[in-house]
Order: sequence, then C-alpha cells, then structure tokens
Amino acid sequence: MQCMEVWGGNVRVAKHFQMPGLDVWVSSQPEGQAVAGGDVYYLSSCASGRITRILLADVSGHGQQVAETAAGLRDLMRKNVNVISQRRFVAAMNQQFSAGNSAGRFATAVVSSFFAPT
Repeated sequence: MQCMEVWGGNVRVAKHFQMPGLDVWVSSQPEGQAVAGGDVYYLSSCASGRITRILLADVSGHGQQVAETAAGLRDLMRKNVNVISQRRFVAAMNQQFSAGNSAGRFATAVVSSFFAPT
C-alpha cells in the first residue's frame, strides 16, 4: 500500500498485505451470489507507513444501502488517515451513522490503529 491510501470495501475478496509490524489477511464473502454485502473492511496507511488503521464493520442490510454506508466510512478513513489517535474518526463514524439511520439499520464495528514506532 502507498502512504495516504485507503483500501477496502464490501465486495468478495481474499487478499494479504504486509505493513510495518503487521501481516494482514482480509477474506470477505458476501451472502450467496451477491456482489456486495454488509461486511465492510478498510485498511489505511500513512505517516510514512507508521500508522495503520483497520476497520471491520457488519452493517445490517444489503445492496445499495450498504454500499452508501461503505462509501461514507471510506471517506472518513481518508480524512483521518494521518492521525494517530482514532478518537476523532470513531466519533465521526458514530455521528455519521446515527444521522443517516432512518431505516432502523445498525452496525457493529471494530476500529484498530497500529503505530509502528511504539
């Protein structure tokens, strides 16, 4: 991955990445023959490869609704790709999801940041 890059989505994938201090394997299989699903995964890297952030989320629903949620999460990752603390990112993620949640959907997410120097 390049610095300032955000990789991921909610489509079928099996991929391996080597980051400073981390080996990451991502495997996602949408339900049945679906092209995309509610499992959202993102990986970002920056600060010269010293900050790695991983987001895994299970968003209720399928299709276009989930695709829009996945795109919003990607935008938030880009805005916070070079920030060590994930506090601002997680607060913005919660706010964005709550604001657009008129259909009673929900999500479960895990956000992890790895700072290689420490």
